[in-house]
Amino acid sequence: MWAANPHDIAEAIVKVEKSWALQPCPEAAIQLGVMYDRVNRHQDSLAIYRQAFRANPNHARLRHEAGITLLRHGTPHDTRNFFDSIRRLDPDDEFARFYFMLSDNFDDWKLSLATKVARPDSGPAPYLIVCPVWGAEFAENFVELYCAALLAPGNLPALAKEHPVHFVVFCPADIQEALNGDPRFQPILSYARVHFVNYADDLTDYSSRMDNHYGKELGLYYRRTCKFLLMSTAHYVTLGVARSVDGYVIPLGADVLLSDGSLGKISRIMRSGADVVLVTGIRLGEEVREILEKHYRQSDGSLPISEAETAELYVHHMLDNFFVHSEHFTSMPIYLCWKVGSTGVLAHSTHYHPTCIRASASTHPYEISIDPVDSRFMDRAGFPSNRLHFIQDTSISVFAVEADPLMGHDRNSSNIMTPKDVGLWLSGLWGDIRATYLRIPIRFSAKPPSGEWEKAEAEALIVVEEILSTSMALESRNTPRKSWRLPAI
Repeated sequence: MWAANPHDIAEAIVKVEKSWALQPCPEAAIQLGVMYDRVNRHQDSLAIYRQAFRANPNHARLRHEAGITLLRHGTPHDTRNFFDSIRRLDPDDEFARFYFMLSDNFDDWKLSLATKVARPDSGPAPYLIVCPVWGAEFAENFVELYCAALLAPGNLPALAKEHPVHFVVFCPADIQEALNGDPRFQPILSYARVHFVNYADDLTDYSSRMDNHYGKELGLYYRRTCKFLLMSTAHYVTLGVARSVDGYVIPLGADVLLSDGSLGKISRIMRSGADVVLVTGIRLGEEVREILEKHYRQSDGSLPISEAETAELYVHHMLDNFFVHSEHFTSMPIYLCWKVGSTGVLAHSTHYHPTCIRASASTHPYEISIDPVDSRFMDRAGFPSNRLHFIQDTSISVFAVEADPLMGHDRNSSNIMTPKDVGLWLSGLWGDIRATYLRIPIRFSAKPPSGEWEKAEAEALIVVEEILSTSMALESRNTPRKSWRLPAI
């Protein structure tokens, strides 16, 4: 029923709930938990997994679903109790071993890093730029793209003139050794104190271990979870350290670029009183890599790409799948884009990335999570809404150049955008500020705006409001199921 029409998921859930009540087997629990997750009822997922796990503690797929749901939506206490139970039940369980390796290192990493970034009694707040790096491909992208873009004059050199900068690299020992000997990385030392936090080989060599222990099919799920745990751990360790010194954190990936001037402008925005700078990170196709090398790479290895040049890249190399009129619209609608003449792209986004965070402005626990610092983090962190700064152009730009720009999406698959379908997808991620995200127009323009923009923005807003109407209606149906309030009698 759900597969035939995803919009019938609420009715399908009722049927599976009845099936679970009649026969509470692991398969029914997994189906129900996955469906609850799709409609933003995560605590209901946890409740059903808890019941099923107690009755079926040896079921491999059930363990995985329960574990990842706890790591995303559970408390640190409940999560640890779950993995304690797995470890007692099966001392050889590879993912439990992975979790405890991270957990056992978490506080040590935080204490060690804190001693290195202690803030003096006076002076400007420090910036902590954190990046997790493992694997040969990401290590190469880290120096060729990320570090090279940071060395643009308006980025790290500009930031270092105003604030102490700590560059925190989470990586295995072999990558630390390679970076220390890489002349492309050495210029970073002129502007920042570099701190390496080492992942043990057992943490980064997770793929073969997960496949060998769980088999290829289930191993794939565990490998993905390990990847995001490593990423998020780097972010949350650094946020915890920055909170103690009232510092700022810039949490980005190893394969992204920042346009020239981004860090300088971030610094000015944070000094004006913002707690978070939010940017929609754009993914561009692999062909852009050749353009960067041909037109922007400098003799010193840096990659300065101006605001206007970034807009040109976006306008001419935005993937067709992100445009609302595409016949191959993405199955992960993070962006909804409209062409504005031949020199502009208008975007509305369901996802904003916190590109800079004042760590002490949130009471978030900064504990181990499967979610890196992204939109879900923003849903939970509770920053005052009047202290969020949204970037609506290319003045601060974060973009990636990827062969596969959206995980799991077939860019050639036939798919037409409908507000109803996007609204259904967004409802599964719903949080207090999602409507704010989507309503904000983002303008990428290679030339000064023309009269075409007003028409494009009006048309786009109609689509946006249809999407939000669908999402909010679906969420309102969840309210009675999430509340302890009895309906009127």
